[in-house]
Amino acid sequence: MSFVIWAGLWSVLIWGAPGSEKFCAGRECITSGAFSWFEGGFEICRKPCGAGIQTQEVSCRRNSDNVPIDDVFCLPPKPAAHQTCNAQSCVATYTWNVGAFGACSNTCGGGRRTREVDCQDQIGATVAESFCVKVPKPPVTGDCNNNACPPVNTYSWSVEHGPCSKECGDGVEADQVHCKKVDGGVVGDEFCKPVPKPGPSHLCNSDPCPAVFTYAWDPGPWSQCSQECGDGVQTRSATCKRNDGSFVAENLCAASLKPRKQQTCNLMECPTGRRVTQKIIVTPATNSVDVILIVDDSKSMANDQVKLAARMAGLLADLDHLKIDYQVCLTTTDISFNKGSPLKWQGLDGFIMNKNSPNKNQVFMNTLDVLGGQWSSDEQAIKAMYLLVRDFRASGCIRPRASLAAIMISDENERSVGGNRSWSETQYRALTNENYPDNLLNYVKATYDSGGFKKPFTWNSIVVKPFDAHCQAAQDSQGAPSFYGTLYADLSNKTNGHIGSICDADYAQNLKYIKDRVVNSMPGLMLECVPTDAPKITFDRPLAPAISLSGDQIKFTPALPEGVTVTVVYTCPN
Repeated sequence: MSFVIWAGLWSVLIWGAPGSEKFCAGRECITSGAFSWFEGGFEICRKPCGAGIQTQEVSCRRNSDNVPIDDVFCLPPKPAAHQTCNAQSCVATYTWNVGAFGACSNTCGGGRRTREVDCQDQIGATVAESFCVKVPKPPVTGDCNNNACPPVNTYSWSVEHGPCSKECGDGVEADQVHCKKVDGGVVGDEFCKPVPKPGPSHLCNSDPCPAVFTYAWDPGPWSQCSQECGDGVQTRSATCKRNDGSFVAENLCAASLKPRKQQTCNLMECPTGRRVTQKIIVTPATNSVDVILIVDDSKSMANDQVKLAARMAGLLADLDHLKIDYQVCLTTTDISFNKGSPLKWQGLDGFIMNKNSPNKNQVFMNTLDVLGGQWSSDEQAIKAMYLLVRDFRASGCIRPRASLAAIMISDENERSVGGNRSWSETQYRALTNENYPDNLLNYVKATYDSGGFKKPFTWNSIVVKPFDAHCQAAQDSQGAPSFYGTLYADLSNKTNGHIGSICDADYAQNLKYIKDRVVNSMPGLMLECVPTDAPKITFDRPLAPAISLSGDQIKFTPALPEGVTVTVVYTCPN
């Protein structure tokens, strides 16, 4: 049944036996066959005697499906929802309090119903049934609605399948879906609810389609050229391949499309010159670097020391990754106290930190924390390096054949103002020979260069960059004057070192640039000449480094392990 209300009127579709649906309007819809009052049955009386009250549920329901609807559809009168009960006088101490039967379990065809039967005293309190044994207990259950059920229509979704869009490989079938009665008649979709309506399409013919193969030539790689110059020959093979990746007989591929099997190569004229085959064994000098860390320990530098310590372990991790044999020593710019001497690392037994040292990051932090920022007012980083080379070779900080890299951090110049009295009369101190960049460079060369060996040396500065007034003002705001690091920047430029700003919030990028400069300064393998052709390089063990040629030097990244034998074949000019 369905109904619609227009301006206070309503119309209804009433159904019963198959084919008996009809429309009605207004009061004519109120019929005894379509709707009836439902009584849930009175609950047990609140008192066993002396007039109690009992209530029940009363609603108007549709007979076909027992759905509650508006009371206007049921004929009056509406049954009472409450009534008095047990009006007799209370003459016995205990009596059975009998409730009304509840709703029947079935609306037709026979059902069962129940009620409450309690033994109560005269004030309505329930007691044990043994107190009421003088009167038999009324039955608790009873039969109901034994009349035969009228025939009813049932409804279900009917799906009529359309043709499949494909014969194989997952097609789609369009369906027509209707709600139908049991006799096949089509009705509105609302009769089939709440069962979900099937979708208007579904997959069909899901079996895979028979394979359709295509064939093409698959050429192999060209062989190595038969000659290094002067018209060589390369060859290759070509096989017939199916589109599923299988190799098949050649007659399945078009012969006219078969790739050529031979071509010429290395057509350039062979260079005139002397052919050289050179075997070189990698020694410590080719992959070793000594890092000297020179720290300004003046009062204004405490925060900058912490930033440097926090990032130094990252620099060493990069050198580890490149398989470089490094060691690190530390001194300060305060030569009046330390005199260029290396300092012992906190947590290590000695002056040298290397690739095998544990807890490098914590060692840096602890050492610079002990160093503090309160000692010196006369910063001499260049002279400290000079004195370390001159007076402390026995420390082992500088190996004779290793590359040398200094990393210096200060917010002042050499001797604070770099010998420039106009910068500060109070900070001015005259420079000595050991304070000048060129004198340090000459002293390193005189000490270590011999027998054709030239010691690679880079000076890397983290300073107030020359004429960076903004950075200088920021450093001055910490309570002590700072000065442009002009002499340190000059030494960095002369050694192809890095110049970084001490005002950077994080020194990670500065140390990355320094790592690159250190690696680039390391010596490569020396050839007998500048080759006139591309050298052919092989190793005595499986290695695959990146290779670069610069003049008569070959460099490898990462560095080659010590003891590797490298064979280089190349041509030198006559």
